[in-house]
Parts: sequence; C-alpha cells; structure tokens
Amino acid sequence: MENASKALIIAGAILLSILLISLGMMVYTNAKKVANTDAIDELAVNTFNEPLESYFGDKVKGANVRELIKKVNTNNKSDNPPVTITISGGVIGTATSPANTYKVDSAKVGSTYKVTYGDDGGMSTAGYINNIKITSN
Repeated sequence: MENASKALIIAGAILLSILLISLGMMVYTNAKKVANTDAIDELAVNTFNEPLESYFGDKVKGANVRELIKKVNTNNKSDNPPVTITISGGVIGTATSPANTYKVDSAKVGSTYKVTYGDDGGMSTAGYINNIKITSN
C-alpha cells in the first residue's frame, strides 16, 4: 500500500512537470509572435512616410511645397534619420551643407507644383522615401 501511494505521488509530479513545460512552451511561442520585428519595421516605415506622402500630387500649392521642404530639412538635420531625403526636379535647387538642407523660399507661394516620388522610385530598399521630385506645372 505504501508503494502504491508513492507511485501515485511520483506520477502526479511527472504530470505536473509536463504541464509546466507545455505552459512554458506556449508562453514562449506567443511571445515570439508578438516580438516580430517585421511588423515593427513596417510601422516605422509607415510612420516616417505618411507625413511626406500627404504633400504628393499634381497641383500642390507653393506654400505646401515650402512646408514639405521644411520637413525634409528637419529630417536631414536630425541626429539619427532612417534615411537622408534628397529633392530633385530642378525647381528647388541643390542641397547645401551641412545636412542636405534646401532653400525653403525656392518654392513660390503663388505657383503650383507636381510633387512625386523621385528617381528610381524614390524609395530606399527598406521602403523609406529617400527622393522627392518637385517640378513646376
């Protein structure tokens, strides 16, 4: 009788340890799904691109182009930008040092401009906007 009770205690301990191990594996699997870095990277790219994309279009007013240039200059001056943004198209001119800054007053307030993704799709390999093309209408 004494051996049977010890056998039941050992069997219960084994079942309890199996339950704890499977619970640990379930927690690990769920935590691994949550920490998926691809989703975090995609969110970072969308957060970076969204404010810039609102300025894209065929008839963008000069005041809006000036705001876009200010945002580009702010990004390029920051300590840790994901990418440095360049502006092409001849309207704005070339960037000056330091930190690839562009002249805000290059865009005339009364004019309209076409703002699109720049050369080679205007995107970095990670999906960040890295080139904006501004042309006169």
